[in-house]
Amino acid sequence: MTVQELADLLSGRVIGDPSVVVSGFAGAGDAGAGDLTFAADARWVDAARDSDAAVILVQEPIDGARAAQIVVKDPNLAFALAVEHMTHAEVPEPGVHGDASVHQDATIDATAYVAACAVVDAGASVGPRAFVGAGTYVGKDAAIGADCLLHANVTVAERVRLGDRVTVHSGAVVGSDGYGYATTPDGVHVKIPQTGTVVVEDDVEIGANVCIDRARFAETRVGKGTKIDNLVQIGHNVKIGPHCLIVSQAGIAGSAELGQRVVLGGHVGVTGHVKLGDGAQITAFSGVSKSLDGGQAYMGVPAIPISEGKRVRLLQMKLPELLKRVRDLERRAEEDA
Repeated sequence: MTVQELADLLSGRVIGDPSVVVSGFAGAGDAGAGDLTFAADARWVDAARDSDAAVILVQEPIDGARAAQIVVKDPNLAFALAVEHMTHAEVPEPGVHGDASVHQDATIDATAYVAACAVVDAGASVGPRAFVGAGTYVGKDAAIGADCLLHANVTVAERVRLGDRVTVHSGAVVGSDGYGYATTPDGVHVKIPQTGTVVVEDDVEIGANVCIDRARFAETRVGKGTKIDNLVQIGHNVKIGPHCLIVSQAGIAGSAELGQRVVLGGHVGVTGHVKLGDGAQITAFSGVSKSLDGGQAYMGVPAIPISEGKRVRLLQMKLPELLKRVRDLERRAEEDA
């Protein structure tokens, strides 16, 4: 692409030569000839200015830069969009690979592609321009929407529904049984049948080795635009609102509900049957044991408002000093007795 073509794509303003060809991309400290780079904030201005990059994405023009510049509102976002455009994978010619197994009662759109060793079971449907990767299993009566990308070795279990433009990375299982058992008087655990399904709305991304359990009766639901990192566990009957961010190794127990734009940091645990309000943010390694209001951040185990949590953490750090002072006071009291 030329600098001008890139600027048109990003709705940016060019400073410098618009005819320069952009052939790659890199961070500001590593950019070389032909590369696109960006200066997201003041920390990267010097590195970008001194680089051999072909073009720099900037929020404000950089004085003295050798490279062309494209002025945009958000350089970080613009860089992400540009790289996505430049690296967009070529989709194979539509069709079903000769080594795939597609049931005669399945429906594959004429513009979709099913790769080698993939299995599409009876009654399943694969929508327009969808890509079903090698070794992926699409279960009985499952539905894959338009423009979905299922990487290799994904499992979409029976009756699961994926909306449009859903991406699922390798090793993920959507529609595994929920974790539910009844215990007999003798202490034997009897499995409770999980007869529901999972509904994943449009524009969701599901990371590698994520497990999303089907509901006991109705549905587990993941709201549109939600992004789920690798190694996340989502229990049965969970309801996740639109545009949430769920970071690696978080776990959400059955029947919990997340509002819209909720953020769960890494290793966050959410107990079952609680509700997190719109815009709630839970910091890493926190444990949510009760319902929390939206619009604020929380931390700790159990999770409490972050302003209070910081005070608690500060006091915890002072405990050794406080303990020493108490022991000194006890010793003095004994000496005065």
